[in-house]
Amino acid sequence: MADGDNYMDVCPSDNVSCQTGVQVSGTGGTGDTCGTGYKTYVCIDYDGDYVYVYDNDADGGSGLAEIYSTNSSYNFRYCRNPHGAGTWARCNFDWPEDAYKEVRSGVRYSYTYYPVGPMIWHFTGA
Repeated sequence: MADGDNYMDVCPSDNVSCQTGVQVSGTGGTGDTCGTGYKTYVCIDYDGDYVYVYDNDADGGSGLAEIYSTNSSYNFRYCRNPHGAGTWARCNFDWPEDAYKEVRSGVRYSYTYYPVGPMIWHFTGA
């Protein structure tokens, strides 16, 4: 496991980086790109490699963002918001700027059950 926490069974994998986000009052800037997926709202601040996760459902699970990346030592990065429904969390990832990345959202219900929805959007060069 590169950095972060061991909150899902994929986290100990060599190509996965899992972080528990710090609670924040909202997203960082006006240039963020945001999208809504499976019970979770995700924003990316390209300038700082920040991922913001908003937990949009009081279902007992943690809001989760998944960033899939090519050309990187970590193919998957997960940011978890364990702070409860109606809260934001921020993770700080360092990814290669030229890599292709896909953004998905989901919910972490348990160590082995964390459904992630279809791709919300993708980006490269940011």
